[in-house]
Amino acid sequence: MLLATALASHAAPAIGCNPNAPVPPVLEDHAYDDVARKVLMTQAGTIAMARLLTRVDLLFESDGPTGSAELPTYQFDVKDGWKAPGPRRLSLDGHWISCDLDLKPGAWFLIFLQGDWPLYIRPAEDSSVDLQILGEIQWFYTPSGQLILPELVEDVPQSPRGTSGDAHDDTANDTVSEHPDDGGDPGETTGSPAE
Repeated sequence: MLLATALASHAAPAIGCNPNAPVPPVLEDHAYDDVARKVLMTQAGTIAMARLLTRVDLLFESDGPTGSAELPTYQFDVKDGWKAPGPRRLSLDGHWISCDLDLKPGAWFLIFLQGDWPLYIRPAEDSSVDLQILGEIQWFYTPSGQLILPELVEDVPQSPRGTSGDAHDDTANDTVSEHPDDGGDPGETTGSPAE
């Protein structure tokens, strides 16, 4: 792994997104609308609000035509969500990431997952209607990384950020903690991208 990381630092950056990223059938020839929203909310096993932490570029030697294989991966910090709980840290291969997304560290996304694969990734600032329809969150992670299912714990607020209409906080100058285990919340910010 260290060798791969060292090789990546000497190589040209990998293309980190896919101009033809896979989309679910409901979006193949149609824009995201009420029908697509309903289908995705039904098909997704997990719907999560997550903040982009970083992009990791790894370069592996291979016998392919180029002599190497680039595997950019995006790391997300999952804060809360609906349906089945998702992992605290989510890694998505660049193959699944559309080039239409603004992929700056600190950006928030609503991610529809089916198992380990994303069905659709939507910028949080475009998700206010989605958040209203989804309603109150069904699970969230504490700053220390503990999964909380509010309906199973007495005296725990339904949301660490207020009501479901209060979208995730974010500001343009936020930085992500380089030490997520330092007791601080690497995604803790103020503001609201989905308003």
